[in-house]
Amino acid sequence: MPVQQTLADRQKLHSLKMGSPVNLYFGVPYCIQTDPGKCGYCLFPVEVFSGNIDLEIYFDYLRREAAMYKDFLKDIPLGAVFFGGGTSNLYKETKYGELMDLVRQLFPVIPEYVDITLEGIPQLFTREKIKAIKDAGMNRISMAFSR
Repeated sequence: MPVQQTLADRQKLHSLKMGSPVNLYFGVPYCIQTDPGKCGYCLFPVEVFSGNIDLEIYFDYLRREAAMYKDFLKDIPLGAVFFGGGTSNLYKETKYGELMDLVRQLFPVIPEYVDITLEGIPQLFTREKIKAIKDAGMNRISMAFSR
C-alpha cells in the first residue's frame, strides 16, 4: 500500500477518534568498519561510514522526506521516536539538535511522556555528545556491545 494512502487512512481514523499515535523511526545507514563487515545480528541495509559528508548528504534526504510527510501527519499524536542504525551516534554533537528539529517540524508539540531514543555504540559516546543528545530533547539512549 502506498505511504500516502496509509497516512490518509490514519488521518481519517483520527478524525473519527479511532486512531493511534505515530511512532517514528529514523535509520542511519552507516556503520564504522568492522570485520566481518557487518554485525552478525544486523539485517539492516548499511554502508561503511567514510566520513561526515555521508551523514550530511543523508541528512539532506531526511529533511526532504520529512517535508513530504508533514501535511499527512498534521494533528496525529506522536507515540515514540527511535534514531536507529546503522550507527546513529556517528553524528557530530551539533547535528542532534537538527535531527530533533525535523521531529518538531512534523510534531510541533511533543508530550513529555514520549520516548525519544538514540541508538549507538559505546565507543562513540563522549560526555559532550551525551550532553548534546540530552539538550536536543532525546531522553533515552540504547546501546549494545557488538562488532
